[in-house]
Amino acid sequence: LYRSACWGYCTVVESAHPKVAVGTRLYGLVPPARYQLMQVGGTIPAARGEPAKVELTMGEIPFNLRRFQEMEVVPAVAADESEVDGEAALLEDWRLVLKEIYTMAFYMDENLLVDTGMINSVIISCASAKTALALAYCLRMREMRYVVGLTSPEHLDFVKATDLYHEVYTYDAADTLPNNRTIVYMDFKCDGELRQRITLRMGTNLMYNMVLGPSVFQKRMKDQVFEKRAREVLFDESSWRERRRMVAEVTKTGRNEKLKDSFPAFVRRLREHVRLRRAGGPEGFRAAYDAVFSNAALPSEAFICSLHDEDSVAGGAAEGPGDAGAGEAGPTVDEIWGAA
Repeated sequence: LYRSACWGYCTVVESAHPKVAVGTRLYGLVPPARYQLMQVGGTIPAARGEPAKVELTMGEIPFNLRRFQEMEVVPAVAADESEVDGEAALLEDWRLVLKEIYTMAFYMDENLLVDTGMINSVIISCASAKTALALAYCLRMREMRYVVGLTSPEHLDFVKATDLYHEVYTYDAADTLPNNRTIVYMDFKCDGELRQRITLRMGTNLMYNMVLGPSVFQKRMKDQVFEKRAREVLFDESSWRERRRMVAEVTKTGRNEKLKDSFPAFVRRLREHVRLRRAGGPEGFRAAYDAVFSNAALPSEAFICSLHDEDSVAGGAAEGPGDAGAGEAGPTVDEIWGAA
């Protein structure tokens, strides 16, 4: 667990920096710990609709990963306020679960748009993963005509119920996918053998494979036919974050505003199908982490974890689909990318 990090909230309890006051509430990448001692490198004032940030000092962090040093300043939730940082207060927990993966999915959609133009058909594997659901939502938002999901048999009903895909197939049925249109394959599963099956099935209609995950997780292909391989691109979120600042399809079409404005709508959509479960204390956090990491967690669940709350348990209080509120947010959350 010590190698893991979570997107979560934390509160400054002691500070020697003149611009970071005690009581300041921050959002960012935090370790699974009750307390963290960090040196402040500087502060970034709020500007152009972006929140103020506290920049932590982290040695030997590559330039393109510097955003993980930045903690957003989040206004405290007041009892008489209905909004926090432009979002409804009841969405605070959902921001922990979905904000980063929705941003990543939004960037994947941008990368796809820039690289392939107005292609209108996409296949997505690991269709029950929340990042895949977010990508399907982004594709449908720009009126993608044909979005196909691939998933395991046990997740088939859940994926169909979200109604984010035009059609859903199991992996066993990949050889029966329609191959009468130009299409792109978005590979969350990082399975080279499955990618090869889809390549052979689609033939010349497969324009492009985008592999969406660390290469360490990829399964090597058996009996790989090199002359039949389609173009493969490994999506790098940090590189795209820098590149998108210079791409006309992004800078001249209001994509940043669309990202911010569309997120609450995605949360409302997913709350109809996903419930929050709470885990408190070290053992509760470990149980939740093991469930997600071992792929035992249901795609219809997401975990909010707090190492300060000993009363909650991994199977305890939950917000079900359609419930109105979720109570106070825990300081940390763990969402393994593409785990479902």
